[in-house]
This record gives sequence, C-alpha cells and structure tokens, in this order.
Amino acid sequence: MLLRAGKVETLEQATLDDTRAAASLLAEGDAAGYERYRRDALARFQDATDSTAAERTIKNVLLRPADKGLLDQLRPLTLIVSNSITPAEAKWKLPWHAISLALFEYRGGRNEEAVRWAQRCLEYRVNNTACDATIRAILAMAYSQLGQIGDARAELDQSRQRIEARLGTGLDAGNGAQGYWFDWVLARILMREAQTVLGETPHSLAKPAE
Repeated sequence: MLLRAGKVETLEQATLDDTRAAASLLAEGDAAGYERYRRDALARFQDATDSTAAERTIKNVLLRPADKGLLDQLRPLTLIVSNSITPAEAKWKLPWHAISLALFEYRGGRNEEAVRWAQRCLEYRVNNTACDATIRAILAMAYSQLGQIGDARAELDQSRQRIEARLGTGLDAGNGAQGYWFDWVLARILMREAQTVLGETPHSLAKPAE
C-alpha cells in the first residue's frame, strides 16, 4: 500500500496512475514535467518486488532516452520482471513484461537483445493491438540501429497502421482487451520516436479525450 496526497493506494492503482501521468505529460509536450515525473517515479518504485509494478515503472520511465545512471537504477527491476516470466505468470502479463525488457535493452544500446525480447513478445500472441503497436515501434528502432532498414520500416508501418486505425478519429477510454487510452498514447509516443529514428517526420494524431 502507498500513501499519496493523503490517499491510500494499492501498487496496482499507483502504477496505473503513473502510466496515465507519463502518457499525459508527453502527449502535452511537457518534457520538463516528464523528466521530473520519471525521477520521482523511480524513487518511489525502485524497490518494488511486484512484477507488474516493476514492468510499468520500467516502461513509464523509459519513454524517452535515459542516461546510464537512470538505466543502472532500473536494472534491479528488470531482474524482477525477467524472473517472473514463467508458465505460472498470467498470460496477459507476459507480452507487457517483454515490452519493458525490450525497451530497457534498446535504451541501453543492446539492440540484438531488444529484438529478442520484442520477438518473444510477439510470440505470446495475446490479442491486444495496443501492445502489438508498441512492441513493433520498439522493434523498428532496434532493427534500424542494427542496419536492418527494410525490417525496421516494415515494423514501423505495422505499428503506424494500428495506431492510425485506433486514434485517427479520436480516443475513448478503451479497455483491457485492446488497450486503454494511455496504452495507445504510449504506443504513439514510441511510434513517433521510431519515425524520427528512421528519418521520417512524425505527424499529429488525435489527442486523448478529456
């Protein structure tokens, strides 16, 4: 249990609140606010032992490139996440765990490892299109760094198609099966970064509903 602004929250609630905060700050272009947020989030959750809290913290903190110090602080959380990937883990959690590990490896410049985790994510075949769009954006960036430009563009195209289909006409609250609004916003953030990595000009899509 955590206490925030006089309110008791579970880890589940707190990390979901953090995901919403990360999505909102970057969607609004508040880079300075996001930097403050991710340092605070890491300070609060760096000792987490719950795999879902660890996974969300890694992902939320790494939506923008990070320095070595930040990555080193995150490493213990990656061990919790990787050790949780067992047959006993809930099936829906596995691709999200793999996303966070792929993103961590990509931010650390270990692109082959990022590709390995991304491919593992896709192999789980959980039918969540926000999850799929997110991992393909990360895979596009890793492939680009490895010089596999054709593969990178193919993955970026698939990520973009899913995001444009979902966000092109607006964004509602969403659901756990296909992705909540913040899942789609995070996918768009990484897809736009992938566009930049591949030399494209990111274009605007619908903002989240108020």
